[in-house]
Amino acid sequence: MLASTTTALALGEAAPLAQAWLARVARQYGINAIFIKGAALALHGLRAPRTSSDVDVLVEQSNMGAIREILLRHGWSPRPTQFLDHHRPAHSESFVHPYWPCDLDVHWRFPGFLAPNDVVFNSLWTRRVSANVANAQCSIPDWDSSVLLLALHSLRSSKAHTRHNAEFVGLVQVVSSSRVRRLIELARQTGAVETLQPFWHAIGYAATSSAGAYYVEIREWRALVESGGYGAYTWLRALNQAHGLPMKLRIIRRAVWPTRDDLRVMAPDTAGRTRVGFRIWRIWRGARRLPRAVRAMGNSRPVPR
Repeated sequence: MLASTTTALALGEAAPLAQAWLARVARQYGINAIFIKGAALALHGLRAPRTSSDVDVLVEQSNMGAIREILLRHGWSPRPTQFLDHHRPAHSESFVHPYWPCDLDVHWRFPGFLAPNDVVFNSLWTRRVSANVANAQCSIPDWDSSVLLLALHSLRSSKAHTRHNAEFVGLVQVVSSSRVRRLIELARQTGAVETLQPFWHAIGYAATSSAGAYYVEIREWRALVESGGYGAYTWLRALNQAHGLPMKLRIIRRAVWPTRDDLRVMAPDTAGRTRVGFRIWRIWRGARRLPRAVRAMGNSRPVPR
């Protein structure tokens, strides 16, 4: 008799299988789910296929509690967080499983879409298409929706990651003039005309809309893009929004010298002297990025109108 063993899935196998499983579970419980980025971008020819470390899915905000309960019931648990995670705007929750090497990243909001979450979801849901992933039918965004999703995702960190910058450049090259009008209309529906200004400029078009109720959010988005999405800006933002001297001092202390619990999330392989070295390296890196973060913070402050 063979001994009972557990066979580990490779990451390249796990992500499509996890997506197929989650699509089936969502249908079973009547939850509308759109699988974003990942396989969808490759299927639309917007990004070369690659192994993903997570599965990104967008659901209606009202269904977050239900899908969270379902995942917990099936052995998934929230990914451990660090101190800073509780001081930045949340848009998703990540789940891990002891037998799956990939995360499930469940979004109720996608950064850069400034319209109400239900408006954004409905706009993408009505345009959804079906795709076969791991022999299962999954709802994914259509081509136009995927273009905007990738553009926003790339812009958030194109100054920090060469890969994201390359993806943005590649995306600009595949967008034809015949699709621009449709892209701008979708951006208006989802409140992304202003956040996508660098994209419109790159493809040679001018698209404008009234900032209206999104005035503050647009300034914060531009500051995030200008900062390169680095942690230094996020720490400064948390410090600026903290109430009371004790909390501000706590944020400074954790920014300069993270606790062991924070390190287990940020750099789980560090131990002993390596922890000290990692902390010192963070201080050096943060000091280099601080000037850009300060400039971005200044640009994010509302000005009199």
